[in-house]
Amino acid sequence: MKQTIFFASLFIASVMLTATQATAKKANSKIYTCISASNGKFLITDSRKTNKFKLYGVIFPTKKTLNQFAKNSNTKAEDLTGFLPNINNQLNQYAGRTVKIKNSFGKSLWLEDSNGNSINLEVVENGIALPVRNVKRQYKKQFEKVRSEAIRNAAGIWALSPDNDPTRDIRIEYSAKNIKKDKKSSSYKYSASSYSKNKNWRNLREITLDINTFDLNRKIDLLIKYQFKIISYASSTSYNRTSKRDISWSGISRKTITLYPPDNIKTVIKSPEVSMYKYSNSDNASTSLNGKDYAGDAIAIYYNDKVIFKRGELKNDDSQFEKTVD
Repeated sequence: MKQTIFFASLFIASVMLTATQATAKKANSKIYTCISASNGKFLITDSRKTNKFKLYGVIFPTKKTLNQFAKNSNTKAEDLTGFLPNINNQLNQYAGRTVKIKNSFGKSLWLEDSNGNSINLEVVENGIALPVRNVKRQYKKQFEKVRSEAIRNAAGIWALSPDNDPTRDIRIEYSAKNIKKDKKSSSYKYSASSYSKNKNWRNLREITLDINTFDLNRKIDLLIKYQFKIISYASSTSYNRTSKRDISWSGISRKTITLYPPDNIKTVIKSPEVSMYKYSNSDNASTSLNGKDYAGDAIAIYYNDKVIFKRGELKNDDSQFEKTVD
C-alpha cells in the first residue's frame, strides 16, 4: 500500500513538473513587440501588457552610470556625453521589432530577435554597452567574445580616444639569441702531423618580444625601431690566432604591430643572414676568420611618440638609415 502511494505521488509530481516546464517554455517562446529602447531600458508589449525592462548582464552609459562606464572602458567622460545620442539612435532601431524573452532575471531580461540572435550580445558587439562583471557562468564567455570583437573592430565607444595611456596595462618581455645555420666543414691532411680545416656557415640574430595584453582594454598600434650590432672579421697576414675586427651597426628598421586584447602576442624579429668562414692550419698554428657575426642589438618601442620599452641605444637615428618591415 505504501509503495502504491509513493509511486502515485511520484507520477503526479512528474506530471506537474512537465506541465511547469511546458509553461516556462511557452512563456519564453512568446512573441513581444519592442515599443521603444533608450537610456538602456526596453519597453516591450504583448498587446495586453506593457513592461519596461533592462537587458541582463550589460551596462549602458547614462547620466547615472557615466562615471562607472568611463572607468570600465577607459574613455573620457566628456567624449561619452557627446556619444550618448549615437547610442540612443542605435537603440531606437529596435523599436517596432519583434522580440522573444529567452530568460529573465528579476527585472532584467535576456532578449532575442526573431532570428534567434541575442540582443544582449549585439549591443556589446556594436560598442554601445559593456558587459558587467557579475554575470552567470553560461553567459560570461559569450560576453567576453563579443567585447573583444567590438574592441578589435573599434566599434562604438571603442573608436573614442582613451582617457589614460592604455600601454600601462601591457607588459613586454625581451629575449634575443644568435643562430648559426648550415654549418659545413672540410679538412685537408698534408702529412701525419699537418692538416688544415675549413668551416663555413651563416649567422643571424633573432629578437623575441613577448607582449602580455590581458589587462588591455583598447586596440592599439605600437611602433618598433630596432638595429643590430655587427662584428666584421678580416684575416690577418701574421701567423697567429688573431683577426682584425671592425664593429658597426645596421640601419634602423621599423615595424608596426597592432595589439588586440586580451591575448599574449609574440613578435619575432630576425636580422639578415651573413656568412662566416673559418680557416685553421696546424702546421703554423694559425686561425683566421672572414665574414660577419652579430654582437647585440638595440630596440625601442613607441606608443604615440612615447617610448614604452627600450633596450640599448639606437645609433644613427636618422630617417635615411630607416626602412619599414612588413
